[in-house]
Amino acid sequence: MGKKDAASAVFVLCVNYENKARAVKDGAIPVIVDALSDSVFVDEAMAMLALFSSNPQAVEEMGSLGLVPALLGILRKEDLCGRIKENAVTVLYAICAKDPYNLDGIMEEEEEHHALGNLSKNGTPRAQRKALGILEKLTRLRHRMA
Repeated sequence: MGKKDAASAVFVLCVNYENKARAVKDGAIPVIVDALSDSVFVDEAMAMLALFSSNPQAVEEMGSLGLVPALLGILRKEDLCGRIKENAVTVLYAICAKDPYNLDGIMEEEEEHHALGNLSKNGTPRAQRKALGILEKLTRLRHRMA
């Protein structure tokens, strides 16, 4: 239970913008991304990554750490709650807005699994908006490629 308490404390501290920026500078993002591999901490890790998704440096770091495939994997899992998927698509949206080069891999994933399409219909209202935003970016990319 100590790790969950620590994660909760960091989350509360990082609601403050200055603390969030300092946490990013001090290396919080790789630690949080690593926590995603522990199924017990997926909810907490996704909540923290969603919180950090408003920080441009954090988003850049998430993208450079190769987080996109893990986020898409979370969106595909049917047994995860809506809040976790909402946080995952929020982070994915931020990464795509910062670095549109991620859209190619997302397009391939969407063609195979339709996770964003499903979320745009069955997710929380916020998850639906974010999923639709990414799908619109994919549509524009397809038109440019045609």
